[in-house]
Amino acid sequence: MKKLLFLYFLFCCALASANKPEQKANDSRCQYSFEDICLKVNFISEISRKKSADFRVRVTKGEKNLELEETPKMKLWMKMKNGHEHGSEPLKITKKTKGIFLVSNVWLLMQGQWEIQGSFVYKGENKKFEVPVCVGRLPKDSYLGACK
Repeated sequence: MKKLLFLYFLFCCALASANKPEQKANDSRCQYSFEDICLKVNFISEISRKKSADFRVRVTKGEKNLELEETPKMKLWMKMKNGHEHGSEPLKITKKTKGIFLVSNVWLLMQGQWEIQGSFVYKGENKKFEVPVCVGRLPKDSYLGACK
């Protein structure tokens, strides 16, 4: 019986650590690419409908951060099949260092498919991007990517 309880305890610990928001939020893949330029989005707060889901944007070429000509422009957009698509509060975008920006005031209040829509200028050329974000009922059900 003690062994069974111990195994149950280990299982619960493993399950709890698998659902930590900081582990689920980190995603260093290239969410959007333009030839050899990569845009990466990493949520630093859990994706939640009840608080700001702050994230970091990193723009790279290879492994090097790019110096952009200006701060990227971004907005949140909820995709809806019934034609009632809408946005959210204006985002606060702060440059942290070369090619890295902190995005706050990220309110994803409704469950469903959202997009981070935006653009940035590099070498005089405007690059537009859309990064899908699926917002579930609970933070553990939310993730970068299209809703399934």
